[in-house]
Amino acid sequence: MTVLAGRDADAAPKQSVRDQALDAVSGFLRGHEWSAVTMAAVAREAGVSRQTLYNEFGSRKGMAVAYVTRFVDGLLAFVQERIDANPGRIDAAVEDAMRGVFQIGMGDPVVLNIVGPNPHRDLMGIVTIDGTPIMQRATEGLAEILAMSWAQVRRSEAQVAAAVLVRLAFSHLTMPIEGPDEAAREVSIVLSPFLTQAVRA
Repeated sequence: MTVLAGRDADAAPKQSVRDQALDAVSGFLRGHEWSAVTMAAVAREAGVSRQTLYNEFGSRKGMAVAYVTRFVDGLLAFVQERIDANPGRIDAAVEDAMRGVFQIGMGDPVVLNIVGPNPHRDLMGIVTIDGTPIMQRATEGLAEILAMSWAQVRRSEAQVAAAVLVRLAFSHLTMPIEGPDEAAREVSIVLSPFLTQAVRA
């Protein structure tokens, strides 16, 4: 205990420039709209130079794509956690995971800049018109989770279910019609029977 207490701050893992900048984007957006997000503003918020951001992301759009990609990876980690927390219960696992995805998503500042009162079309384009790479990443990641979890969903069915779940999640987050609880329940009602049949014996 004494050894741990004696360590200085430098002993802690250092945050990467990428994560530092993306955290700065999130923080900046909690008080501003996306239109106010510039490389200069994020650089000031992150405590780095503009050139560092250009070296890391290439452009403002590249920074936004990196943000959404990290956001998706975070959601996948959450889904993994919720599936692991509901062993033997596909319906509960799906509903629990999707409820959390919708709740987390609707609280994220970038998502709010897509679906809020003043939606920003360039952000919308990242997850719609230009969103194929991100959706593929989400689909492949979710299929892997389904196949390697306790459910051991067969690969072909895991890919189908993942593709549907990702499309439903993106659709709900960009055009929400109902609350997270109801949306998650409906997704579970529709997809759980399919996944139950796909569980390896």
